[in-house]
Amino acid sequence: MMSLIPDWDKFNVVVSSGLVLSHPIFCNELKSIIVSRGYGFWFADHDHIWLRDSYPLVGRGFLVRYSNNHTVKDFDSVILEGVSGRVDLFLDSEKRNFDFDFEGGNLTTDGVYSICCESLISGGNDLEIRRSFEKLTGTKLIVISKEETDTIGHADGYIRFVAPGVVVFGESNDGVLWNRISEMLLKEGIGVIPFPCLCGSGDDAWGCYVNFLAVGKLAVYPKFDPFYDKIVEKRLSNFFCDVVGIEVPRDILMEGGALNCLTWTF
Repeated sequence: MMSLIPDWDKFNVVVSSGLVLSHPIFCNELKSIIVSRGYGFWFADHDHIWLRDSYPLVGRGFLVRYSNNHTVKDFDSVILEGVSGRVDLFLDSEKRNFDFDFEGGNLTTDGVYSICCESLISGGNDLEIRRSFEKLTGTKLIVISKEETDTIGHADGYIRFVAPGVVVFGESNDGVLWNRISEMLLKEGIGVIPFPCLCGSGDDAWGCYVNFLAVGKLAVYPKFDPFYDKIVEKRLSNFFCDVVGIEVPRDILMEGGALNCLTWTF
């Protein structure tokens, strides 16, 4: 069965026009990093800056569309602006609808497994939602708990696949929760690598290193602290050939997201 495409098999990055208007210097710096490495960089006509939560999940030959506060589920294509003009993507792709509340940031996948936080499946026991998701995506769904103080509850604030069967997992203030989730993943045969996390309570994403942008063999991480920046760069370098840090504007971080949240990849 066709499955979702993991980050390392994607080669294009998209940001919203809303982000370009509100933070042009930051967007230009990010564009320079992406384009200089040979990857595509595109703009979507979308006011909402959190593009990952608004655009569909990308599979091999299909899209998974969903409903939330920021997107229309029944759109049939993705129109982007790039250096070579406009392009209308996925017109010939199969369109699959996920008929439950969902946001794209609450997902990380290696094409075999998908991991999301329990904000999608309350308590992790809703078999109808789980089976629907697995049928639509061609991946086995693993549901993890979130910290009590996290009101957003997206997987990309905690954990990311960096290779087939391997995740980096942000070290939590809640050691019991971290150990429980790690043990669950290890039982599924998924390797777990501890990853720095300087986040405090609430939704401020300052210190959320795991919300990096990954595309192809490139990882772009948010820079927070020189000491931990070096640790993050070293650990990501084990999986990505090119690792670069970038400063994310503080006002963006205060809204609860960083690089993965701001971008969509295909």
